[in-house]
Amino acid sequence: MARRRKLRIVDLTAEKAAVIAAHLDLVGLTEGYELQSPCRFWERKDGSWTGRFVYTHPDDPKDRIVLTSKGLRFA
Repeated sequence: MARRRKLRIVDLTAEKAAVIAAHLDLVGLTEGYELQSPCRFWERKDGSWTGRFVYTHPDDPKDRIVLTSKGLRFA
């Protein structure tokens, strides 16, 4: 039986997430979208991190951009 990894959940406030969000805005991927808060990240036992940023469009909340450690997804 596989052992489950224990992950520590860290919630980022909008202020702390704004630094990363600013880098994404420079690329232009999230133009016109708003960052949902809080952003959630998980610390793995090996010290690496995983998590996701979710952006929603103000005019259509179902129009989302999800940025994870595995890539970018448009939902």
